[in-house]
Amino acid sequence: MLPITTPAAQVVTIPASPYTQMSQWGRGSGSRNQDAKANPIYHIHRKAIYRKVMQVGAQAGLAWEDRVIWARLQGQKSYLDSVWNFRRWIFTVPYSEKQVWVMPPILEQAHEAMHLHNPDFLTISHRLYRIHAPARMLTSTPR
Repeated sequence: MLPITTPAAQVVTIPASPYTQMSQWGRGSGSRNQDAKANPIYHIHRKAIYRKVMQVGAQAGLAWEDRVIWARLQGQKSYLDSVWNFRRWIFTVPYSEKQVWVMPPILEQAHEAMHLHNPDFLTISHRLYRIHAPARMLTSTPR
């Protein structure tokens, strides 16, 4: 048990770590560290540990932020479901026993579009349609 005095002069007891060797890391006299640093494998080993720690830390940070974003999206679920409801646009392929669906193409429509191809060529159109994704067959509906 390690007694710690807080700023309010309270003594708080924290249980000692079961890993006593870990608590001594970096507190040695230095003679053993000097021998280890002379070994060429020491630096390679440290770099490998550093890279792995950075990888695990980055993954943990991304996982944490993913949970934050997921919680925010769940708070907006009813609104997003009403805006991004693709089920009303998907229809079943006849004679497929409701196992295959067709997703219509995703289009963009522009009214009174003007496109300047070069200084000598200008196109003006009443409506312009651009296909972002063609129609496709689905075996499961998007969520």
